[in-house]
Amino acid sequence: LYAIIVKGHLPLKYNKTAESHDKSGMCNDQKYAEYTNKIDKLKKEKKISEAIELLIEVIDVVEKEAKADSNIFPMPCYYFDLANIYHKEKRYDDELAILKRCLGTCGFSTKVTDRLKAVRKL
Repeated sequence: LYAIIVKGHLPLKYNKTAESHDKSGMCNDQKYAEYTNKIDKLKKEKKISEAIELLIEVIDVVEKEAKADSNIFPMPCYYFDLANIYHKEKRYDDELAILKRCLGTCGFSTKVTDRLKAVRKL
């Protein structure tokens, strides 16, 4: 999985402390694929709160990159991963909130709107 689609160049790096960007395909000195692996490992180890925290951090970074560069379009993979965790934890309000955030950031998606309808019924 890759966090964002980029037209014509690598994604920007977001440095949380310095608020600086460069074209390195990394986030906080790690590649997005490494975050995916880390998140999967945390979930397998039942470290759910740490996985949630990391997913929120990655989503924040991806959204900041998209705002900084109009050629960057966030993909919903991290949003769905977080929504799935919230669903399993029966945190339906949080699930609904992250799906709405996904829709607002990533644009219209039938998958997201269908999922929103299902969550609203719970």
